[in-house]
Amino acid sequence: MVDVHVENFVRMMSIWVDTSKSCVQMALAALVLPTFFLRKVLGVPESEALRPYIDGWLLASWGFLSLSIGTGLLYQITAARLIGDALMGSHSSWQFPYQLFWTMSGSFFAGILFFIAGVALRH
Repeated sequence: MVDVHVENFVRMMSIWVDTSKSCVQMALAALVLPTFFLRKVLGVPESEALRPYIDGWLLASWGFLSLSIGTGLLYQITAARLIGDALMGSHSSWQFPYQLFWTMSGSFFAGILFFIAGVALRH
């Protein structure tokens, strides 16, 4: 029989993993947002290269979004390992990898903010 504390831990971690999956999916979608924006909103033709339109804001946005994806995936792997350990009766010293989760969340929002700043400051 599984301890009630273990059940609660597994339930809590599963909810956080689901949230992490959503953030990773949004970050993946946001990686193509600048290309879409340049082509469809600013009207850069398909035959023209995007390189002249890529600035520091866009590169920073992509960097933060990539960091969000990487830490989100690492969080999911770590959480799955912790859930498995809890179900097997092992105890890890790192019961909740909140640093990874908040790095993922913060870098996602930073990526979006850098994209918005780049659009707002575009001449």
